[in-house]
Amino acid sequence: MMIQHPAYLQTDDAFCDGVMTSLQCDGKTPRSVSLRRISLPRDTGIWSLARTWRASMSFPPGEGMVHRVGAAGRMQALSRQLQDGPVDFLCIWRGLLGRSLMGTYLARSLGVPCAFFERGPLPGWLQIDPNGVNARNSVPRDAAFFRRWRATFEGPQADWRDLRATLQARTPRRALSRQDRREDWSGEGPFLFVPFQLNVANDPLPDAGWAADAGDLVEVLARASLSLPKGWHLRLKPHPNARGDLARLVDRHPNARMVIDRTTNSLDQLKASRGVITVNSAMGIEAFFFDKPVIVLGDSYYGGLGRTELAPSPEALALLLADPDALQFDATARDDLMTFLFNDYFVRDEDLRAGHFTAQDLLARHARHEALAAREEQ
Repeated sequence: MMIQHPAYLQTDDAFCDGVMTSLQCDGKTPRSVSLRRISLPRDTGIWSLARTWRASMSFPPGEGMVHRVGAAGRMQALSRQLQDGPVDFLCIWRGLLGRSLMGTYLARSLGVPCAFFERGPLPGWLQIDPNGVNARNSVPRDAAFFRRWRATFEGPQADWRDLRATLQARTPRRALSRQDRREDWSGEGPFLFVPFQLNVANDPLPDAGWAADAGDLVEVLARASLSLPKGWHLRLKPHPNARGDLARLVDRHPNARMVIDRTTNSLDQLKASRGVITVNSAMGIEAFFFDKPVIVLGDSYYGGLGRTELAPSPEALALLLADPDALQFDATARDDLMTFLFNDYFVRDEDLRAGHFTAQDLLARHARHEALAAREEQ
């Protein structure tokens, strides 16, 4: 695939935009396109305006008329930018919510190939995928794929465990949550660590299933915590950079065996825990580095297949919490996935910025993985 006119959907975040402009596309640097502009159709007749209005009802960026009309105008403006370019390859940061999701809808409706970007689970690593990121990425969900990959991958296979020393706690951007260090956990009792991805209700998390709403999730955790053995508790950590105060949801359940810890950094809580409960966050992957059992509540690219426990319902979660010492995982299955991820999937930020990983490398890697996934195991 020859790329003539690459572009990236502007985020106004220097890091995100800098990452996307670093992906060289046949020697070309992506130019910016934006959803901040608002346009009306070139044909401003009543029927054209009506078509724009109807189009605005097909995606969920806002509930009210003003939000939808504004979204329709932004979509019209982006459509012009993509077609007048014409853009033939679009870089999008995440593509899961808000304007990035709108951009994804529009690019796909126009048949524009995309590359989706997200931070990796470790500092200095990135997720770049033509399908999507996180639960929507192209990592195969078939255990046999990873056995075939290990048997056919050419080149050294670095040990992912050596990267554990590079793990770092997030730097908070908000005053409600701190990331202090803690080494002494005496007197706390055993606990399962629950890092939250959102801190407020009515703000659904993508690909989270029954656990999409933080308010509903806190309520389920409160009930399930009563199934824990004596002396155990759930330790909740608000997301350090998400809006809202998680304590407002937790305080509704004073009898639950839950503790909210706004102060201690996530990494120290993870290391001190007896396991992790997550919807689908990168903390699940980080738990692999410390051989912690993980319970995944939503859809993820690393859950199941022996690597984690799955809780597809609140009832399933309560059953797992009734005997937390029985939580287990298959170390070989984890090793297969992690060796693949850190040798042939995640991209080092420094390699991208140095031009050592290009759009052509991305597409060739994706085609190679798809071909390997389609092969039957010998």
